[in-house]
Amino acid sequence: MPIFQAAALTDLARKIFQAAGAPPKAAQRVSESLVGANLAGIDSHGVVRVAQYVGFIQKGELDPKAGPTVVVDHPSLAMVDGHHGFGQVIAVYGIEIAMEKARSTGIGVVGLRRTHHIGRVGEYVLKAAEAKMVGVGFCNGCTPNVAPFGAIQRVFGTNPIACAAPSRDGNPILIDLATSLATEGKVRVARNTGQRLEKETAINRRGEETTSPDDFYDGGALLPIGRHKGSALSLMIEILGGFLTGAGSPAFADRDIGNGVLFIVLDPKIFREGLDPFLDDMERMQKAIKKAERAKGVEEVLLPGEPEFRSERIRRETGIPLDEKTWAELRDLAERLGVSQP
Repeated sequence: MPIFQAAALTDLARKIFQAAGAPPKAAQRVSESLVGANLAGIDSHGVVRVAQYVGFIQKGELDPKAGPTVVVDHPSLAMVDGHHGFGQVIAVYGIEIAMEKARSTGIGVVGLRRTHHIGRVGEYVLKAAEAKMVGVGFCNGCTPNVAPFGAIQRVFGTNPIACAAPSRDGNPILIDLATSLATEGKVRVARNTGQRLEKETAINRRGEETTSPDDFYDGGALLPIGRHKGSALSLMIEILGGFLTGAGSPAFADRDIGNGVLFIVLDPKIFREGLDPFLDDMERMQKAIKKAERAKGVEEVLLPGEPEFRSERIRRETGIPLDEKTWAELRDLAERLGVSQP
């Protein structure tokens, strides 16, 4: 399994995107986002997506040169049209607007439509936490991958929710989860590495439980977390990320591929008349969780975000491992586009 330093992998991805028609700044932004996912140990949203994105560009579904425009603007609310551009470019633009509005009014709400795949939702809400605010994100999927509870047909995307909040010790809480038991990206990684899926993650085209990634790509579906509860949460995200923003749903035949996104940023300094009371409560809760009596066989109770932050520290030092199939895809893509390889 080849191992790469983050800078080398970012440089390769950037060159590939530029060769596919992306401007330098957009290519760099997207590459940093994907490699950032690899650093965090979220390989399902890492450079495994490079070939997929280039395919979208070549099919005309993603415009690498498109930028965002604000189409609705109020003191606490804005709507952004992404014009089918890179999701990572549009999403950063949107969260920064939400943060700016929250600083003025206490809350900033920004919706995104006609925005291509944005990657990890947690990446954007983390920016709010780093600015001592609370960020929340709702994102509906690009394509239908998940069967509603009781059904065997794909209707929902994997529809992630993310929330990030600052803490006194400087390590934000970062909650970032799909409302399905696995993301499509994790199924893709499992297929590339010859692994099986966890039980009760997916069904085949006949509605039978399966652990084979190939069954998913042969007309199967992923299952929602918590059965009917995850199915309801997924519908909620369609409402907030899809219908409220005008982005539609992957269940709609006339909907362009992409994500519908709603970001909410809240400034605790305004809610609590100062940041310290909020940070005090955060600290008390973190200590309560970390000091809770551990279950048998558990060495440490982790806070949301801790595994990813630890992975980033380790992989920055030791490098990012890529499975052979992902590396072969990148190598072949670079060769076709005339890009030099590390």
